[in-house]
Amino acid sequence: MSDRGWPARSRPSRTAVGLAPPSRQRSSSSSGAARCSASFSPAARSTARPTCPPSATFRRCSPRNRAELKYGAALAINAGLVEELLFRLALPALIFGVTGSAVAAVTASILIFGLLHIYQGLPGIIGSVILGTAFMTIYLATGSIVIAIEVHALFDLRSLVLIPVVVFKVHRGLGNEAPKRERVATGAGRCEAGRTPGA
Repeated sequence: MSDRGWPARSRPSRTAVGLAPPSRQRSSSSSGAARCSASFSPAARSTARPTCPPSATFRRCSPRNRAELKYGAALAINAGLVEELLFRLALPALIFGVTGSAVAAVTASILIFGLLHIYQGLPGIIGSVILGTAFMTIYLATGSIVIAIEVHALFDLRSLVLIPVVVFKVHRGLGNEAPKRERVATGAGRCEAGRTPGA
C-alpha cells in the first residue's frame, strides 16, 4: 500500500479521474476530435468504400440463382403493368391537363421515365428514354395500352430472366448457399457485387 491508501499497481491515473492539467486534457480531447473528424471526412469515406458503378448496381438487382428467378419474373411483369399505366396513361393525361399540349405531355412523360432510371447511369437513362419512346409509339399507333404493357413486360422478362439464365447461368445456383462476392474494378478502387457459386 502507498502512503495515500492505494496499492502501488492499482492506483488510478490522474487523467482517469479528471485531475490531469487542463493543457493535457485539451490535447487529448483535441486529438480525439481530430481522429473522429478524419474518420468521417469525405476523403476517408471514399477511400474506405468506393462507389459501385451503375452496371454493378444494376447487376445486383438481377436474379443470382434459381430461387430468385421467380422474383425477377414478377418484377418484370409488375414493371410492365405499372409503368405503362403510369407513364403512358396517367402522367401524360396529367401533364396535358396542366399544359394543354399533347407534345409536352408525351415528351415530358418520356423524359421523366428515363430520368427515373438514373441508378443505371447515363447509358441507362438514354436507353430508357429510347424504350419509353418505343412504348409510347406502340401505344399511340395501336390505341391499346394492353399491347404496350405486354411488350414492356416481355422486354423486362428478357432482362431479368432470359439473360441471367442464358448468359450468367444463374439457374445452376439453387439459392441455398451464400452468394460469393465479385470484385468490380472502378476508377477509385474496387467494389463488390453479389454472385452465387456457378453463376
